Amino acid sequence: MGDAMPIREMVSEDCAAVAEIEAASFSDPWTRVGFEVVLGRSDIVAFVCCEGEKIIAYLILQLDAPDAHVMNLAVHPDFRRRGIALDCLRFAERFARRRGIVRMELEVQESNLPAQLLYRHAGYRATRILRNYYPTTHEDGYRMVRALREPVRSSR
Repeated sequence: MGDAMPIREMVSEDCAAVAEIEAASFSDPWTRVGFEVVLGRSDIVAFVCCEGEKIIAYLILQLDAPDAHVMNLAVHPDFRRRGIALDCLRFAERFARRRGIVRMELEVQESNLPAQLLYRHAGYRATRILRNYYPTTHEDGYRMVRALREPVRSSR
């Protein structure tokens, strides 16, 4: 993992740059307007990772205590394989822990082996196969989950 890049909360002015990364990363990308809509939701928090003024990665997190759902995570193609996605994931996990979240979950395409390996490295485990989860490709997905803290055991 390289030096951690600065990560900050996403604002609406970031949506065009984020949508460009999205379009370069996924077969069924969200639009700029789609990002603006989720930014307006009270259960969503979104982060961008920057190099200087350039947005190079983003993460969208839905908080639904006691769980949080990674809705979207992508790194600009020119900045991949540098540990940036893992930095973003760890940042989101720390953020979620501070808000009492005990479990993170996400979905990943069956064909997206680099993302699956990243999530496994980060401690996520596949818990379910999601048949035909991705509508445009009819591809299966995997639900992956990571506990952020051990459940409190009874003292009995």
